[in-house]
Amino acid sequence: MSYALLGSLIFTLTLVPVLGLVLVHSSVKEIVNRPYEWVKNIYAGELDWCLDHPKATMIAASIIFGSSLLLVPYIGGEFMPHLDEGALWVRATMPYTISFEESFKICPQVRTS
Repeated sequence: MSYALLGSLIFTLTLVPVLGLVLVHSSVKEIVNRPYEWVKNIYAGELDWCLDHPKATMIAASIIFGSSLLLVPYIGGEFMPHLDEGALWVRATMPYTISFEESFKICPQVRTS
């Protein structure tokens, strides 16, 4: 099984791309996506600025990170499960012939024991 997986990996990484290039290359035409090109050009400009000004970029990133740490006390615990650590759950099985009133009298005794 390992040899089959290794062989299929080598096949997928070597032969399939070459066959795809040979068989489909002449019929594929790239369509220009104008919104994507617009966002890419803006991002490229901002990235160039960040690479030209590394100190200012690191200072701005540090300020943003530091200000996000100020929000830590306000993070709620609604997504954290309620933990009943140290609590014991006791489940008592009563006989089927016992009445509800009688079992109601026995339950507090089981809990306090």
